[in-house]
Amino acid sequence: MPKIFISRVLKKNSLFLKTLNGSDLEIIGASLIQFSPVYFSLIPKADWLFFYSKNGVKFFFEQVQKESDFQKEIPFRKWGVMGKGTAAALEKYGVHPDFIGTGNPTSTAQQFQALYPNSSVLFVQAKTSKKSVQLLLGQQIQSKELIVYDNQIKSNFELPYCKILVFTSPLNAKAYYEKHPIDKAQSVIAIGKTTAKALTALGIKKVVIADKPTEKEMAKKVLATVSNISHPNHATKSNKYAVIDLGTNTFHLLVAEKSPHQAFKEVHRKRFFVKLAAEGIETIGDAPIQRGLNALKTFKEILDTLGVKEVKALGTAALRTASNGPAFIKKVKKDFDIQIELIDGNREAELIYKGVVLAVPFKRENYLIMDIGGGSVEFIIANQQKVHWAQSFPIGVAVLFKKFHHQEPISIQAVTDTNVYISSFLSPLYEALTQFPVSTLVGASGTFDVLEFILAKDQSFDHYAKVKAKDFFPLYQMLLKSTKEERFGMKDVPDTRADMIVVAVILIDFILRKTQIEDIIVSNFALKEGVLSELMG
Repeated sequence: MPKIFISRVLKKNSLFLKTLNGSDLEIIGASLIQFSPVYFSLIPKADWLFFYSKNGVKFFFEQVQKESDFQKEIPFRKWGVMGKGTAAALEKYGVHPDFIGTGNPTSTAQQFQALYPNSSVLFVQAKTSKKSVQLLLGQQIQSKELIVYDNQIKSNFELPYCKILVFTSPLNAKAYYEKHPIDKAQSVIAIGKTTAKALTALGIKKVVIADKPTEKEMAKKVLATVSNISHPNHATKSNKYAVIDLGTNTFHLLVAEKSPHQAFKEVHRKRFFVKLAAEGIETIGDAPIQRGLNALKTFKEILDTLGVKEVKALGTAALRTASNGPAFIKKVKKDFDIQIELIDGNREAELIYKGVVLAVPFKRENYLIMDIGGGSVEFIIANQQKVHWAQSFPIGVAVLFKKFHHQEPISIQAVTDTNVYISSFLSPLYEALTQFPVSTLVGASGTFDVLEFILAKDQSFDHYAKVKAKDFFPLYQMLLKSTKEERFGMKDVPDTRADMIVVAVILIDFILRKTQIEDIIVSNFALKEGVLSELMG
């Protein structure tokens, strides 16, 4: 597992972490510099207050909030910031910037001069600031300085050897190389040209510069660097395969490559909860359409970064049903050059089986596979040798939620109505179960992942887990009696599942009671992995 060092303390919602989620990298985030306030007794007069960084905002307001005289001056200033991150820091103090730069000193200075020539600007900065925008504007403005904090190199930090180094400031780069020798085997990424220039001055001959000074762009450079390290010739020849599963609730991307020791080697995994059917499954609403397009834009960026050529994109229940599904497919092809193939329920069930058998060691006995989606639920009866029967039913959780879950907690009558509605579709399943009896339920995708997390006592298997039906029923009753607010507060229930999990467990409860099944296996593989098995032969 390659180690990545980034010279920044990363929050849980960090875009750097989100972009690299599922990439099998060990990420170490730590700042190598320490900050201390520099006290000021006067805020010089100027038309503008301009902030280079979040720290400048923080240390400025920590003092301003203590001094009432300072607070009187605040409403009479205009506010400028270097980039979006600094703008967000300023807005936390209730101030909306009048000018937001690009994050790049040169273009920021050019934009500011074009919009506000001959202004007087007070630059709020660190004691060691490079004064980049200030120097670029030169005599075109009346510039003043306010030092609000000092940043010094830490001397007591310890870091393991990391294959890739990501530096977010010149001082962090200097701090690192004061303690570590230059290693040609390490790949070095800089947040921008200023940091890159500092690295070059330190003797680093090859530096990759992020296209934009953002965590997302730095993460994309990490992905590209990892790909180049693993496969130096990937630009001319790629052995990576990608599957995009466009479900009713969730859009998934899975990138993998062939492996001699396992079914495949996962390279990258990403998902977005787009909830296409949030405004109805007959016609997809404008907001869900945009969420879907945003997800695919990100998928396309990842595919391009990783150099993936073999891509299979599949549309399921919502895109099969919606009147504007064809228009969405056409736009995706035009905007991202991704061709979506619509598959019917039977083909979906076939692919789910192919994925499940890669994860679960089936025996001669029959298993009932159940894949709960947003628009449909697939049932498959199969053993290690073949599929006996398979069918898709339009009773997905998005459908059930919209029809029946109208109050919190869900009413007893709504539970009864949901069960009646489910039963009205499943006569073919009952007949198949008579012909092919089963003793084990195999759950794939969605809510079964939650059951695994909460109920699986033995999680030592690589790609599946075991759950007892008797342990499911108390969880079912608890969820049935919960309000939406309570579910969002449950640490074991992901926020992305909290709204529809009630109708999902009603579905599972219905099947367990109908079949009297006592054992549940949760498969980590489903449709996407089934498609991979076909692509890789």
